[in-house]
Amino acid sequence: MKIIFCLFCYIFFAFQSFAAETFSISYEGGNVVRRYPENSQPVIGLALSGGGARGIAHIGVIEVLEENDIHVDRIAGTSMGSIIGGLYAAGYSTETLAHIFETIDWPEYFTNTPKRRSIYVTEKETINWPLFNMRFDGLTPKIPSSLSSGQKIISFLTWLALGPTYECGGDFDKLSIPFRSVTTDLSTGDMVVLGSGNLARAIQASSTVPLLFTPVEWEGKLLVDGGLKNNLPVNIVREMGSDFVIAVAIEESMHELKDLENPLNVADQATSILMRNLTGLSKDLADFVITPDMEKFSSKSFSNIQKLIEQGRVAAKKAMPALLDSLAERKKAIGKTFIYDIRVSPQKEDNYVSEIVSDYLKTGAENYFTDITTSLEELWKTGRYFNIQADLDEDTGILNIELKETPKKITLIFQNSNPDRLVNRIFDITSQDKTSYNFIRVIDYIDSLFTIIRSDGFSFAGVTKMELTNPSDSLTIYAKAPPITRIYFDEDLKSKLSIITREINFKVGDTFNMNKLMKSIDNLYGTNLFEWVYADVRPYNGGVGLGIHLSEKDWTVARVGLRFDETNNAEGRIALSRENILGFGNQFTAVGHSGKRKKLIMLQNKNDRIYKTFYTFDLKTYKLLRNRQDYPDHSHFIDYEDERYGTTISLGQQMDKFGNAVLKFKTETVRTHFSSSAKRKNRKMEIRSIIMQSLIDSFDRYPFPKNGKINLIFIESSNEFFGGTEQFVKIYWGGSYVKTIARKHTVSGSFSLGTADPSTPKIESFTLGGNPSRVNCYDFESAMSHYYSDFQGLNDEEKYGNYLAVGKFTYRLFIPRYFYLDIIYNIGNVWDNNETITFDSLLQSYGIRGSFATYLGPFSFGWGITSEGDERIQMSAGWEF
Repeated sequence: MKIIFCLFCYIFFAFQSFAAETFSISYEGGNVVRRYPENSQPVIGLALSGGGARGIAHIGVIEVLEENDIHVDRIAGTSMGSIIGGLYAAGYSTETLAHIFETIDWPEYFTNTPKRRSIYVTEKETINWPLFNMRFDGLTPKIPSSLSSGQKIISFLTWLALGPTYECGGDFDKLSIPFRSVTTDLSTGDMVVLGSGNLARAIQASSTVPLLFTPVEWEGKLLVDGGLKNNLPVNIVREMGSDFVIAVAIEESMHELKDLENPLNVADQATSILMRNLTGLSKDLADFVITPDMEKFSSKSFSNIQKLIEQGRVAAKKAMPALLDSLAERKKAIGKTFIYDIRVSPQKEDNYVSEIVSDYLKTGAENYFTDITTSLEELWKTGRYFNIQADLDEDTGILNIELKETPKKITLIFQNSNPDRLVNRIFDITSQDKTSYNFIRVIDYIDSLFTIIRSDGFSFAGVTKMELTNPSDSLTIYAKAPPITRIYFDEDLKSKLSIITREINFKVGDTFNMNKLMKSIDNLYGTNLFEWVYADVRPYNGGVGLGIHLSEKDWTVARVGLRFDETNNAEGRIALSRENILGFGNQFTAVGHSGKRKKLIMLQNKNDRIYKTFYTFDLKTYKLLRNRQDYPDHSHFIDYEDERYGTTISLGQQMDKFGNAVLKFKTETVRTHFSSSAKRKNRKMEIRSIIMQSLIDSFDRYPFPKNGKINLIFIESSNEFFGGTEQFVKIYWGGSYVKTIARKHTVSGSFSLGTADPSTPKIESFTLGGNPSRVNCYDFESAMSHYYSDFQGLNDEEKYGNYLAVGKFTYRLFIPRYFYLDIIYNIGNVWDNNETITFDSLLQSYGIRGSFATYLGPFSFGWGITSEGDERIQMSAGWEF
């Protein structure tokens, strides 16, 4: 008797737990919101493992899940699984994720070099040349904790994830799909699961490979790759409330026996074995496991994204029949309820609704709870309704379905009060073709409008309210891009606030614009004063509270560079700098340079921007010794020494990050020394010059630019004042334009024009021949101001003249991943004062050059020949300096 009573109570209360339950699908705040009773359907969790590039297969798995109407309710990810899982949970479609991963320049994201267009033009000469940097805390060298600070990774993730962070208020449970990022605390070895905060930083922490990237500082912890503790976070998804967990396991790649002679590979192999064991344990906890076959793919190879995605699709399709069977069994286990009758409001929709739901629900019979949700999903897919609600009264067995039909007129209004592009823009959505009376199409059209608006930088634009007229024939949707209501910075910074705020392109009260924020972050990082820079946001006083977080570099740094070419042989340079003096951004540098043909000692004090102005100041004093060659003909030359020492003072104005205009005063003593056998007269000159110079440089990268231009105008007037012995005027104009087509094909054109007085000393005139450089000027960063034009087939400085006119055309083919092939054509010449400039006097040359882009600098080799038959083989290794 007791057993019967207990069984009766169990059944009674089990059914009572579902009494008066509500199921709904509606459009709220710009999102489709589903609300289903707890335990009315399986809560499907997705655990995504790490795996480096191989983890991109996760995208393909998710695509197949979507194609089979398997909706994921919870996601947890580790490393690459955190990147893909976090962005998918934030609302990015698999199509968008695939496009993002295909367009990323992956090798670039592993470097520390700032974006070239975010650097002041005065720094663009020196940003690449150091082979390595060593910073000092006082006199103590600071060994870098990693190869990269991860700045480009956090900037990339900020661009993608800051909007979702704002929308969810920093609570990952309020993302489109609740999400967890799994990390490891480097200081304790504990697993740390992140479910709130800055989504971009949480994803970054989970994918921070030790030694490769700097650990992420998070609430007193140092966080790195979560794969060290939990590479397949099945248990985390389970703890989030999932009752059916799908695990996507990317097996760790193993090195072959022949590769294990390298100690770095041995260490990587040991880590892979540990992670493989941990992944195996996690698999046993999952309800279903999908394991893409990634044996032929490297965890470091990002070269073929579509093949990686396809491997995920193949594995998911193969597993799908078994997965659907497992889910069907789980749905049945949830239980049934008796439905006596289905009533529809408004009643005129009864026949239409009955035709659809009758495939899933039967009146006067028991039905699975999951069939109710399936019926609502099918109704929603019709686009006929924008709000669907079903109330189940289990006492009576009545299922009441209340519908709000898609209004005949739908209007979207942007209500920004700021004088920007969004003010009172009104879109009559139902006037668009194929959207009227179909709310799915309406949503697609609204999303497309938001995509356009957000592409302009208004990433936080969203729906603020919806108004439905009575009767329900008109729906007005109001949207707004929020203003910035607060800006704050880290405390205890040594840098003056002025050198931070001057790089920021917005203020409190402005409409938040992601483009301006990312440019500001790039600007701050481009100052080279900060290890990393990132932004954080939260809703604040009806708008955006924006925090800028920075990690300052130590201010003392030594830089060392090496270079080799066939003319100068090996050269080395060391620069010792004290940066950001007193926190004002001022820099003092001592430079030493030594090589077979050049020696330089230079002291420099400069400030790229004085306080908040765009004025720039530079003071240099130097001593320069160059061994130069004078060519009577192509095969013979006379060596001589060119010795200079002097001082330049420059005052100018920056033109944002693309250029500057500078006025210089130069005082310089020049001595030439010929050997006695040369039968040339030694000479001493005192040069006192006023120089006006304007430089525009928008190259996106160097030395292999894809797009951009350079334009340089130089005017030097030397006079016999303050002890000067030379009087001449020299004018130079040079430019380059580069354009890349289809990512691999780059065309460029450049020109060099110059004219100098007949009184200009020969060693101050223009020359033809030499290795190409950014602005084709010897010692541009000191004061020699010796301009030339590179010319295939000629030796360095083979021809001198007071007039210069050269054009150059180059086609470059990029052969992934590191090789560039150039085909070059030159036409032009230099002329002395007594020579007549004619078309017949123009030289032509043809050349070919191959270059490898390496972390140690470009390695180039080439050959050229002139129309006169002169040939030259060129070779160089290392960065320019």
